[in-house]
Amino acid sequence: MASGPDSLSNNYFFQLYGTIQTFNMAKHNVFVNLPKRELGNTDVVFEVFSDMEKFGTITISKGALEWWPSNAKKPYRMDWTRFDRAIKEHYGYV
Repeated sequence: MASGPDSLSNNYFFQLYGTIQTFNMAKHNVFVNLPKRELGNTDVVFEVFSDMEKFGTITISKGALEWWPSNAKKPYRMDWTRFDRAIKEHYGYV
């Protein structure tokens, strides 16, 4: 059996996937439009679909990330410092 970080994450992925597969979860498709350079004035845009319906859009820029639910007029916006803090708090690292 292979050792190293890839084998651990692959093992975890398959355990997680097996668990997720037991539920009737929506199929999610994510489409991305990536610029071929360092982010400048153009954001990276991820379109997220759930069961072939648009679920929302994530835009990533140098200053922040934004989540636009499919019917939203305004995004949920977080700068990178706030995003880092929110993830750490959510997963118990703070």
